[in-house]
This record gives sequence, structure tokens and C-alpha cells, in this order.
Amino acid sequence: MSDQQHQSDYDFWGAPPQSQAISTTGIFVYTERDELEIEESSLEVLGKARDLADALGTGVAAILLNTGNEDLADSLIHAGADKVLLSRDDRFKEFQTELYCSQLITLIKDNNPEIVMAALSYATCDLFPRVAQRIPTGLVTGCTNLEIDTTERSLLATRPIYGEKMFEVITWHKLRPQMVLLQPGIFPPPIVDEFRSGEIEKI
Repeated sequence: MSDQQHQSDYDFWGAPPQSQAISTTGIFVYTERDELEIEESSLEVLGKARDLADALGTGVAAILLNTGNEDLADSLIHAGADKVLLSRDDRFKEFQTELYCSQLITLIKDNNPEIVMAALSYATCDLFPRVAQRIPTGLVTGCTNLEIDTTERSLLATRPIYGEKMFEVITWHKLRPQMVLLQPGIFPPPIVDEFRSGEIEKI
């Protein structure tokens, strides 16, 4: 997808124009839960997002749509999120592609994140391509490594090709947000700090 006509609206810190504050939503992490716990793969993504945010000088917002459980939101803050966007709408308790897609697009447009991340799963394989196509922006799936070019504030996303015999590195020049789906089990889980504080915003 060409990004030649799309200009970035982000300041140095990833905040929207006219903002003097460092953005706490520079990186979005879409999270999923399994019964009463956050999926391990989502925590892996959150840990990597924390590393990227620290390199960029911005913050991490975790999105948790299918529950209003504040204890789970607190666990995401302890694992590295600066803010948790927590659903208070019962319609989100069961995954519905179009409903989730609409909500995620609204959150992206309202917050202008630089990066949107999630673990590769059945649901995100359905959801993320739709979101990327409608924004529009680029999406890289099955990432096994992520690095950051701090000069350009661009991701360098590595994924296997040709039956995992070779690897390619993909980056974004102007399109934002940069969207990636990470391969589960590749990235280490985050360091949990139970004394870490953050903000819970109900949506």
C-alpha cells in the first residue's frame, strides 16, 4: 500500500499536534483474556511494547474490551501499561468482528497512536487486517523481532518468509499507526511490578 500521500500528524513524542504533554498512548496494545487471566501472548506483546515506548519516550495504552474487570486492568499496569482502556459495554463480552473493529478504529482516531500491536491469534487475524484497511495503514503479521529506528520513529519488523528459510525486514516511512501482529512464544514476558501505578479509562 502506498503511503506517499499520507502525512504524519505526530510530534516528537508521539502526541497529537498542539499537545505539550508526553503522550501516554503512543503505543496501543490490544490484549485478550483467557477465562479470568490475560493471555500470556498478550503479556509478551505488552513487554515488547514497554521496551519500544521507553526507546521512543512515549507511553503504552493497553486495550481490554471483553471485560470490565478492573483487577485485570491493574495486572496490565503492573506488567508495563501506563493506561488501560477498559470496556464498560456489555456488548463487548463476546468477540464480534465488526463491533470490535469499529471500536478499535475510533480509539485509534481519537488517540493517534504511533504503533498498534497485538499477539497473532484467531481473533486478531480477523480483526487487524480490517482495521488496517479502513484507516488505512500497513500491517505486518507473524513478527519474530521488532526494533525501532529512533531517528525516524519507525518500526523495523522482522518476519519469516519462504517456509521460515529466510527473513524480511519491513518498515513504515509515513503511514501511521504502524500495525503489527507478533508471533506468540517468541518474546519474553514482562517484568511485573505490583507497585507500578497507571490510569484506567473506561470506554
